[in-house]
Amino acid sequence: MVDEQSYEELKNQLEILKSRDKTQTILDCAGVMFIEINTDGIVTLVNKKACEIFGYKESEMIGKNWFDNFLPEGIRINIES
Repeated sequence: MVDEQSYEELKNQLEILKSRDKTQTILDCAGVMFIEINTDGIVTLVNKKACEIFGYKESEMIGKNWFDNFLPEGIRINIES
């Protein structure tokens, strides 16, 4: 049997997932690319347009370092300087 606290935690997690799914749906309808990277440069969110432009699936981009994997070398060198 699930206790009261566990139920509330599960309920909160479900609400977070629903909100993320809704946000992803809205971003996927956009005609521009959206890419979110964290402070370590890791891709945490991409929309369909970004996947189309870069030619990758979402699963191939999420969790990868943006600077090391998706920027052309010439741009990367300028950023690192």
